[in-house]
Amino acid sequence: MSVEKLLFKKHVKEILKLLNEKEEVYFSEMAEILGLPQGSAGRILKDLTDGKLVSKSRPESEDTIPKVYYRLTELGKKALLVYEITDEIELEILKK
Repeated sequence: MSVEKLLFKKHVKEILKLLNEKEEVYFSEMAEILGLPQGSAGRILKDLTDGKLVSKSRPESEDTIPKVYYRLTELGKKALLVYEITDEIELEILKK
């Protein structure tokens, strides 16, 4: 998937911003905060992980169902700059 297609996919911006704010979020917490069905969140996070914008980890735990944690990569932080620039351009367009 191209970077452009990935970045402008529905909910990607919200996920990247959330990870930037919280540093690390586990899967079900993220889906709940953003109000996303877990199936949709899972597909988007897989694309983001495959695109190296997000990393995931499963810490060793005694829980019967281990939590999967996601965090923003350095590349993901750079991707956020795309949103900042597009937001600035949109504001400039609206001013005119």
